[in-house]
Amino acid sequence: MLSKFLQIVIENHSSFKKNDKRSSSTSIEKLAAARKLLINDNNEQALSIVRSLMKNGTSQDRVLLFFLEDIEFRKLFLQNSLQETSAISDEISQLARIYSKELCIAGSSEGKTVSHSVSIEIINELPLGLGFANTSVNTVIFRSEGILTIDDVQITAFYLNRNTLRIIKRDLVNDTIENFDLDGEYNLSDAHNSISIGYDRNKRIHLSYDHHSSKLRYRRSLKPKSIDDWTSEIPMTFSNEIKVTYPSFILPKSNAPLMMLYRDGSWKSGTAFLKWYDEHLQKWVDCPNVILSGSANSPWTSNAYWNKPVRGKNGDLHLSYCWRTDYFEDSQHVNNVNLGYAVSYDDGFSWLTSNGKKYKLPITQVNSETIYALPPCSNLINQTNMALDSLGRPHIVTYANDEEQIPQYKHIFFDGKTWKSQNISSRTREFNLEGGGTLPIPISRPDLVIDDDDNIFVVHSSEGHARELMLTTLLAPNYEYSSSSTQVLYSYSIGYAEPILDKCRWHNEKILSLLVQKNEQPIGDLEREKNEMNEPLTIVDIKIKKIKY
Repeated sequence: MLSKFLQIVIENHSSFKKNDKRSSSTSIEKLAAARKLLINDNNEQALSIVRSLMKNGTSQDRVLLFFLEDIEFRKLFLQNSLQETSAISDEISQLARIYSKELCIAGSSEGKTVSHSVSIEIINELPLGLGFANTSVNTVIFRSEGILTIDDVQITAFYLNRNTLRIIKRDLVNDTIENFDLDGEYNLSDAHNSISIGYDRNKRIHLSYDHHSSKLRYRRSLKPKSIDDWTSEIPMTFSNEIKVTYPSFILPKSNAPLMMLYRDGSWKSGTAFLKWYDEHLQKWVDCPNVILSGSANSPWTSNAYWNKPVRGKNGDLHLSYCWRTDYFEDSQHVNNVNLGYAVSYDDGFSWLTSNGKKYKLPITQVNSETIYALPPCSNLINQTNMALDSLGRPHIVTYANDEEQIPQYKHIFFDGKTWKSQNISSRTREFNLEGGGTLPIPISRPDLVIDDDDNIFVVHSSEGHARELMLTTLLAPNYEYSSSSTQVLYSYSIGYAEPILDKCRWHNEKILSLLVQKNEQPIGDLEREKNEMNEPLTIVDIKIKKIKY
């Protein structure tokens, strides 16, 4: 069967060149469908789709490249192509050998086959019902938090529709579910307007939601771990709460309190403010210092987009971020530049560089430590994630262009002396981050967790993997990457949704709990004239085990 497929693809093709890296969304969807059919042995249907695409102008290179980007297809290719292709021509056998080397499916330079280093076990799938799905407002990666665990209960929330915010409480002992609805008016056309969840040291739950440069919307529960009794919508401190975006709860640890980091301002002229919660007074208090700011820059203002803040074992607070300026060119090419870093050992009152030098606040583009330099318009994505290893050293995952101007996932980390970086994907298709608002992007932003042995697990999704949730494993201490490092985590197409992980449960039990929903995402959030769409939400629990050889 594989030889028949290759014969169709390679017919009249004398040399392989990577000269067709762009494809329409329609052809990508059809290629993904054909690839899945072929893997599942639905051969004739798959070939029918391939013939149709090629008849309408999709190149042989594009088809072969797309199919070989998938892990399962590469397995099939490696297992069968060298035996079957002799029936076609020596040329195709040569292509099989090229791909075995180029895409790392043959493993090491010695030609040994590399298997996945971890096994994945789905231990629970808990349906939560239908929720709003016209945009990715329920699943944007900057929800902080989107799902979390407090002792023996798990809390999440999502928009049921434009008038209902549903809060979920799961008993982790017996998997029973409670829900409570907050009625109101919510602007779900804008995916920025997501829900963030936190809890304080008295284990009362805090919610902030529905913001994009708009007035703060916030409330908290009146009883510990309760979802059925809430304050009304109230201000926190009344200070800098009129143009709020990206409310990020920073959960308490050790003696450190619940905090909230948020932006005041706009995408190209913003300031990051920090607030602390005092459980004894049941009041929020403003940090006296501005943390990050680009609003006073001249002549060009900017804004710092932070990755999800992370606390260390002793409550130390780590921030990484990039800087956004105005569009660099008429095409509205998003201009995120450089990654910066700061750490605080006093709950955000003062901040240091990675080599212990104290910042003068606020941190700006001028005085920020740059840990990963990138030129303008490098397709660096904003607002990804960071985690700390057992030594408290930060690891960041993001994506940006490689040397060939193709966006690749990146792993940037501090080894105790210097910052290092590596590509952790082998993508072959170009795209540009262009336009305003939330965009339908071919790859999701990545998230990560780190186990007790400092192995790193990166969760992501892309068109090249049929929009399923994927896992890339980087084993300590060297964190070497090859294409075989990536495998399917959860075989369900999530559309333009992004990974939403329960970091608390991972910390407590090393169980990966995800909030999963399939979402659409129109360009620039322009979905207002569409009928409302609903898709099921599910909490998926996964165990990841390192395979011993």
